[in-house]
Formats: sequence, structure tokens, C-alpha cells
Amino acid sequence: MFITWQREHLAEARAGEKPHWVADCDGAYKLVQPAPPPGPLSPWLIPSLVGMTAFFGVAMELSVRRQLELARNGLEGEAIVDSVTSRRGGRSEHHSARWSFIAADQKLYHGSSTISGIDAEVLQTGSRVVVYYDATNPSRNRIENALWAVEWDQPATA
Repeated sequence: MFITWQREHLAEARAGEKPHWVADCDGAYKLVQPAPPPGPLSPWLIPSLVGMTAFFGVAMELSVRRQLELARNGLEGEAIVDSVTSRRGGRSEHHSARWSFIAADQKLYHGSSTISGIDAEVLQTGSRVVVYYDATNPSRNRIENALWAVEWDQPATA
């Protein structure tokens, strides 16, 4: 309803506009025609937005559940950071880390994940970090720094 009102209001405002002259930076004048009124919204636009929102919501929920399951039921070990990378993408930076660790079965496993900018500045190749992994499938693992959905209890101080 609000979108319809906005579109109607914009259409009325544009219909009332008249062509007018505008001065350029160099002092030349150009005749500017008003923009045409907006067309109707596509019938698939709102269902598509709702569908995408639902998809990303479910994906986020699954990610949170996996992290919580690792933190609650996973085994804890020590991993060595193999690399920390940062790359710029548009207006933001993306940081990731790779690590390796030896699980309870005495085999070497690797993992990787995105990390925060602060962690990217602190972690270096060779840093020791806490890793949580699934005992039945150690290739499912995350370092403590990458468990963004987990809230850790602060140790009690006396």
C-alpha cells in the first residue's frame, strides 16, 4: 500500500514537471525533459524478495546451529594457523584464515573460514589457536575465532 502511494505520488509529481533549462559547468544551457512516470511493478518482484529472504534466513539458521553444535559437542584441540589472507572487494575487506591440526585419531586435518578484521590483524602464520571439531568427522571444524554465533561465558573472578 505504501509503495503504491509512493509510486502514485511520484507519477503525479513527474506529470506536473515542465521542460526547463539547466546550466552546465561550462555555462552552456541544456533543455531537460522530465522523466516519464514509473511503470507498474513486476508481479514477480515481491515474491522473489520474500523467497530470497527466506532462503538466506534458513542458511543463516543452519550456520548458527552447526557452530553451536561444534562448540557444545565437539572436541577441543590446538591448531596452527597456516595462512591469513585479506582481500578488498568493493567497499569492504574480506579476511580468511587456514589452519591445520592433529585430531584424536592422530591424523592431520585442515580447515578454513572467514574471520573478522581484528582477528586478521592479530593472527599470523604459525599462531596457535583453539579448534573445535566433530569427533566422528574431524574435517568439520572451526577455530574459536570463526565461531561468531557462539557466546562464550566469562570465567568467574574471585
